[in-house]
Amino acid sequence: MAVLPKAGYSAVELARSFKLSDHNALKRPYDSDLELNIPRFNASAHYNSLIDIFKEMGLNKYTHLDKMGMTDMEKELFAIQKNSMQIDEEGAKLAATTVVGGYDTALPPSVIARCLTFDRPFLFFVENMVTGTIPLASLVNNL
Repeated sequence: MAVLPKAGYSAVELARSFKLSDHNALKRPYDSDLELNIPRFNASAHYNSLIDIFKEMGLNKYTHLDKMGMTDMEKELFAIQKNSMQIDEEGAKLAATTVVGGYDTALPPSVIARCLTFDRPFLFFVENMVTGTIPLASLVNNL
């Protein structure tokens, strides 16, 4: 999923205010066809600690072993991730590796067509359609 901010708003502002409920609202079916123009891009990132990000996302359950039902273990978990993506005319290639560890302790198309061109910074999400989880969220700032 790619999310283009409204004209006059920055992608950074959108990223700071974007919530899971916003993401879910965008998944509803639309009553029009869409011509999508998105640039080729490559991106990669490495995160040494996802625990703070988990906490900011409200995923506190996944920040301590005892909160995950592993009793008598009060140590915090660690989580790291490395990811990369490439978008071009042939499609998308995505790869991500996340390590989490702990220390000892559709509707039919419509005839109305619209065009959406991603010609300024935007948000990009990869969602597992089976589980509904979002393993990759990115801000594409340099086109």
